[in-house]
Amino acid sequence: MRKVISGWLIVCLISLIFSEANAAAATNVKTSIHFYHGQQYMQISGENKKVVSKINKILKAHAILSAAWNMEYKKSSENASFRSKASTQFNKNGKLSILFNDSLTQEGSQLTFATIYNFDLKTGERLWLEDVIDTESKMLNLVEAVTAQLVDRESKGDPIFTENIHFYLTQSNPSYYYYDHGIIIRFDPDQVAPLSEGYVDVKVTYTKINKKRNDLTSPAPSIPGHDYVTKSHIENEFTGYDYGNIYELANGQMWKQVEYTFYFNYASSPEAIIYQKGSQYYLQAEYIDSAVQVELVGTH
Repeated sequence: MRKVISGWLIVCLISLIFSEANAAAATNVKTSIHFYHGQQYMQISGENKKVVSKINKILKAHAILSAAWNMEYKKSSENASFRSKASTQFNKNGKLSILFNDSLTQEGSQLTFATIYNFDLKTGERLWLEDVIDTESKMLNLVEAVTAQLVDRESKGDPIFTENIHFYLTQSNPSYYYYDHGIIIRFDPDQVAPLSEGYVDVKVTYTKINKKRNDLTSPAPSIPGHDYVTKSHIENEFTGYDYGNIYELANGQMWKQVEYTFYFNYASSPEAIIYQKGSQYYLQAEYIDSAVQVELVGTH
């Protein structure tokens, strides 16, 4: 009887080893650079043909679209161009991160931005930030970790737009890619630093993302150097920022814009956060990555 049991255990162990080896092989892929009408793109090869085909179609589609944009821009100006360069950022543990560095050159200026594709190599499905940051607690941890690093850079003399961090993390579907111990958030030029600084990358470990916490307050009130006052929704018609605008909040407060800043952005009952810095107050509306100076003029 013992021999039968021992033999059965050996068979199970061998089967487990082979199944794990097959699963690992199925998610092992190689990447190579290809060109479509002068546009770089990445293609993969591996054992799971269905997954390989699914991912390759998505990656090639980026090159096809880039080539189409390039043709359109050249119609408007001979010196205009749109170029895309591809690179592999991560290819381990069943995950793949492919980065396209896209650049538009027009009238002597260049606009650069990143398009990143993350994939699950078991299914071929794209992975989004919400697949990693899937709880309020994790979002709070992400905002805190990124803010802390960028504020530290600012304290050392780097020109960082700390007031933009929260917006680009929570409302603009930020780009990210994987690394061995977590994810790297990539901010495009002019998002949280001047154009001259180029891309701004911030590493956040899984340990920090998954940190347990007792406070689950909203991550919204987070502008370094400013004190959070209140958060509500704008009840009256909102078409963006303009000097003299009155913003009526659902909590009864009425705030008047006293800063000469105009920004058109129609939104229905957007969230608004009020901050204080010294004796001055600032309002930041949802979907807008900047705040304007306001003063409390009454309640309703």
